[in-house]
Amino acid sequence: MPEKKQPVKEQRETSPSVRATVSSELAELASKFAVGMEMNFISSVSASTSEDVMDAFRESMMSSFILTMRDTGASSAEVAFLIKRALDSILVPDEEPWDDANNDRRVELIDLSIQQGLTADESFELAQLTQRMRKHVDTESAIPMAGARKLHEHLLRLEKTRREQD
Repeated sequence: MPEKKQPVKEQRETSPSVRATVSSELAELASKFAVGMEMNFISSVSASTSEDVMDAFRESMMSSFILTMRDTGASSAEVAFLIKRALDSILVPDEEPWDDANNDRRVELIDLSIQQGLTADESFELAQLTQRMRKHVDTESAIPMAGARKLHEHLLRLEKTRREQD
């Protein structure tokens, strides 16, 4: 049975930088959300049965986030929808190969950011393209194996020619 939440005894002060950028109502909701996350996290992590520390941490973070969203009055369906929408905006499909068109667009966005700045959508697109480019560079498919084999064969021929001349 889930542990009953204890009432929050102290109200956290919202930092001045946060207050300057968001409405006071939104800042108050964010502060309450943070307190709820902390309380739900402590409850969730203490109930965790996972032996792996990172597993327990990640499960507890997700559980506390979902519980806190539910505490705001969001239904399970709303929470699921919001999580899916957030994931769709963050995750890059694995099946899209990195190609010259992607690289050209990334370079175009970098130039644009230097010359005049980017819109929020362009910044997000650049972040996604950069993530995909880094993932591509870290794979074996980025290694020019055909060129490496050709170079290796050329060096072997040179070595063979040198030996024959000696």
